[in-house]
Amino acid sequence: MRNVMKVLAWLVGGLMTVRLVFGYIDPNTGGMIFQLLAAVLASLTGILLFFSRQIRMTTGKWRRRLNGNAYDESREPTGEHSDEE
Repeated sequence: MRNVMKVLAWLVGGLMTVRLVFGYIDPNTGGMIFQLLAAVLASLTGILLFFSRQIRMTTGKWRRRLNGNAYDESREPTGEHSDEE
């Protein structure tokens, strides 16, 4: 218990004597980080748009399952259009 109190005292004392440090980021580094984040955001958006139908179908299945409605696979869209009535 004494050791824990000593460590806590050192931590509190150390935190109370901290001086402010001003950081500097190079403009080229900031631009590189911005380009990286823009590329990641564009990629994630493209992936979401590409798989949007599958995502909607899966979330619909989960929602129906949570609501207690049975899932009917015959109602799932197949991508084929029929002219039968």
